[in-house]
Amino acid sequence: MPDSTIPTVERLCGHHQTDGFDCGVAYLNESLFFFQRRFSAGERVLGFVAVSAESLTVMGFVILADTLLLVPGTERALRCLTVPAFAVDLSQQRKRVFKVLVEAAMGAMAQRQKSSGGLRYSGILCLPDPATPLERWLRALGFQSVGSEGLMWLPFEETDDDAANEDEST
Repeated sequence: MPDSTIPTVERLCGHHQTDGFDCGVAYLNESLFFFQRRFSAGERVLGFVAVSAESLTVMGFVILADTLLLVPGTERALRCLTVPAFAVDLSQQRKRVFKVLVEAAMGAMAQRQKSSGGLRYSGILCLPDPATPLERWLRALGFQSVGSEGLMWLPFEETDDDAANEDEST
């Protein structure tokens, strides 16, 4: 029998139960509904939800956007995932939900890296409100401050398996 305290992470879809989701921030609650509607309308949305093992009730979510950031003064660009929305239901805060969603985001980046050619991923970029629980959680998960604007950065590090797979394919 699966451990109900550990959420299952799935791609955000129309069948997930979002009614009653409340992270305490109305804008973020609405973001979940907005991105779910976009997915249901046929748009490509890269989002993950943590759901309970017994139901498809959303406990938390992360929305990711594949982004190219131009490096000022150069012709280089950094490919990364930005996080336009990320929240955990009030009833699930201080549990493992946040951690499993970040792990899912890193896994998605690794999978996309394997399946697509071109510019490699550099990491995940997030802009939390300073001195909030989100900023503290990001630091605990290895995110680092970037500049003085409140940006948080988690570099993407290839595993030995990723590097070996790439060597075999070249």
